[in-house]
Amino acid sequence: MRVERVAALKNDVMNLLRRQETPVEGLAETLPVLRKALSSPRRDAVLDIVAIGSIGLLGDSSDISRLSHFMKCDSRRASAVGTAIRRINERSGVK
Repeated sequence: MRVERVAALKNDVMNLLRRQETPVEGLAETLPVLRKALSSPRRDAVLDIVAIGSIGLLGDSSDISRLSHFMKCDSRRASAVGTAIRRINERSGVK
């Protein structure tokens, strides 16, 4: 995984978040990179929050356990994780 590639996704993700639109087709192919970014031993808080938000927009219920780890271990990322999990659950029909 290249941190540069995750950083390059930041503009696309931030544009989606600002417009609150449905994710653009084709961004789902970035999910493996985003998931790997969150499991990397070398992480950056800004990249983590971008990855968490992106997974919230693009991910599925299989991502909830990966995200929940940050809810328990890292209060700085807890708000982003809560929002991401809520978005995944809304798309899955879970309340």
